[in-house]
Amino acid sequence: MPVMRATMPAPATHRKERKPWSLHNAWIVINTTFCINWVCGGLKLRQRRLYNLIGTLTILSMVLSLPAVQGVVAQLPPGIAREEVLILDIIHGRTADPSQMNAWVPGTQIGWGLHQFILDTLWYTSHGDGSLINALASSPPQYNDDYTQLTMKLRKGIYWSDDVEFTADDVVYTVETIKNNEGFTNYALTNKWVESISAPDKYTVVVELTSANPYFYTNFLIEVWGCPYYIMPKHVFETQDDTAKYNFYPPVSLGPYILDSRDPDGFWFLLKLRDDWQRTAVGVWCEARGKLPGPKYILAAAYETDEAKILAQSRHELDWIFDVTTEGWQTLKSMNPASGSWFKDYPWIFPYDCTARGMFFQTDKYPYNITDVRWALALAINATEVMITAFDGCQIFVPVPAGMAYPTFKKWQLGLKDELAEFTLTLPDESTFKPFDPTIPYKIADYAASKGYEITLDVNEIWGPGWWKFSPDVATELLEAHGLYKDADGKWRLPDGSVWTISIAAPTYEIDSTRMCMGVAECWRKFGIGTSVETLEGTPFWNNFNYGFFEVGGYWGWGSEDPTLVGRVYESLHSMYYKPEGEYAPSGTRYTSPELDSLIDEVMAISPFDPKAEELTRDILMHLVANMPAVFMFDCKKFSPYDTTYWVGFPNAENPHWSFLYWCAGARYILPNLRSTVAPTVTTTTVTQTVTQTTTSVVTTTEAAQTVTVPTMDVTSVAGAGVVALIVGVVVGWLVASRKK
Repeated sequence: MPVMRATMPAPATHRKERKPWSLHNAWIVINTTFCINWVCGGLKLRQRRLYNLIGTLTILSMVLSLPAVQGVVAQLPPGIAREEVLILDIIHGRTADPSQMNAWVPGTQIGWGLHQFILDTLWYTSHGDGSLINALASSPPQYNDDYTQLTMKLRKGIYWSDDVEFTADDVVYTVETIKNNEGFTNYALTNKWVESISAPDKYTVVVELTSANPYFYTNFLIEVWGCPYYIMPKHVFETQDDTAKYNFYPPVSLGPYILDSRDPDGFWFLLKLRDDWQRTAVGVWCEARGKLPGPKYILAAAYETDEAKILAQSRHELDWIFDVTTEGWQTLKSMNPASGSWFKDYPWIFPYDCTARGMFFQTDKYPYNITDVRWALALAINATEVMITAFDGCQIFVPVPAGMAYPTFKKWQLGLKDELAEFTLTLPDESTFKPFDPTIPYKIADYAASKGYEITLDVNEIWGPGWWKFSPDVATELLEAHGLYKDADGKWRLPDGSVWTISIAAPTYEIDSTRMCMGVAECWRKFGIGTSVETLEGTPFWNNFNYGFFEVGGYWGWGSEDPTLVGRVYESLHSMYYKPEGEYAPSGTRYTSPELDSLIDEVMAISPFDPKAEELTRDILMHLVANMPAVFMFDCKKFSPYDTTYWVGFPNAENPHWSFLYWCAGARYILPNLRSTVAPTVTTTTVTQTVTQTTTSVVTTTEAAQTVTVPTMDVTSVAGAGVVALIVGVVVGWLVASRKK
């Protein structure tokens, strides 16, 4: 099947026509200087308001001083109207290998729309009410009495995009292919649990399990991001000599969209609604409700900076942004009245992402293999300072290594507050210490009030149950008990006398994780540990985690939409899945414990609705708190601004039909609620478009002129505004510096 590839220029941030370079580069240097000081701390609280002003002025002037360039709107292929296209920000930025679409092998980037709109599986959890949605399945999972046999009934009349019917053979082929090939991501999981799988008829699948597992069906369930068993098209994969090396390009779709075209450098992907969308699982769901699965086209575009995203949405060229900084949101909402967020007022954020962020340790590496060392590093973090400097108070503290979807947050974060308050550490001198501090959220509330914000929600609902005390003296005692010591210069050294240094891995595409890492790094540097932050693109960032090539990293995970399913989330920590550094492991921390193994085995053998399962889940969570393989810190909250110029119906606190998480696989149930609207009248311009049509071996290029509606900018006035903002920023910065002296 031919694939249209529109050879479009990359978004504005990737262009080279940035003149005059002197002004642009000078402003970047100034912005970087302010941001480093702002993020890393070292400021008195009374000075933070000035620095927040500087940050906002900096971003605004950078946006205004960017040259007048044609953005994504001007890049649409001929014949596609802007009002037909929903433009989404790609979660992981540029896709390193845009022809790799084999989602079943490690390292494949799927967040550009592959798993949201092309792949599919049997069930979804509704983010609206937590109910089970039958997708490719026609009914809920069926177990025998002892949970050793799972029967799955499939929906009839579902077709792949190449007109081949989806059947039980596809499901059986998927599981057997993964089971028989170590190159697939879920090879270990499949071999642990699947004794055999068969198809008694065209629409029935039976799985014989190696032992009782009432949770096994969740491997075919998408709660938020994805699942182990997206279904493979048997008729496509079985023709390949090596299925683990097959790139599945172009992909045959089981979802409502097909890949129309893509950038060879991975900066954008254009998806088109299938003509036969009624023959997809979400199509059936939509028809029953009188809805369409979504816009005719979806353009997923990569923007690597806040400034580029803000500029694009302020010009109505980016409908939904994955995330921006606090200052970025402040700037955007002042530039574009059509931009909205989850809450209308402070703290604006969507606060209940399924997963949470923290400082994850590679526990095979010294000294992170020592529990006391991990706890010492936690107690050396001034969480109040990190919350204010990195997030301006727009975050939730997460002390428990569980997810943050609202039902889970209520049950396993707020619900464990009393138990956390009574939790004690036994110190080397045999004394005890209670590390939990329930007052921290109230310190942030005081900070918010000092900025003039009115707090109308419960403090714990906004900022969580609390966090760990900032206790450098206790941290020192824990480290010294294991032979680490401070030298005369105040630097921590390992027992062999070498200087202790920590390298923290952070992602380029998740600004909150990067800011968390920078804030923590500053705390550890103040404590005397030489700490650096290494930012990595999506693929190396997660490869380092999966293969163990890191010391400490700003990672996230271990989440669930359904609080009754939290216990099974930790199955990946079972020692059965352990692999040494250099080999793929589902848990990058590589933390294992016989006690944890026993708890996991117990919870996996009983129904999630058994009261014993709740007790075991609590024990698992408190085991992880006590042993600290990861210092969980904050929710994966999102400033995800949406633009209502071309589309309305986005989920928000007033219309919470789904969550904000369009980058997760459940996005297919968000889009049917969007409705097109009429774009405002703006200046028009004509651009020249290059379109490349490709087949397997033939590439032809034609030129086509297209008139599109794009906003225009007056270069003179823009440059003037940029200079004025530059002067203001420099003066304010000089005043702050003078005060500090």
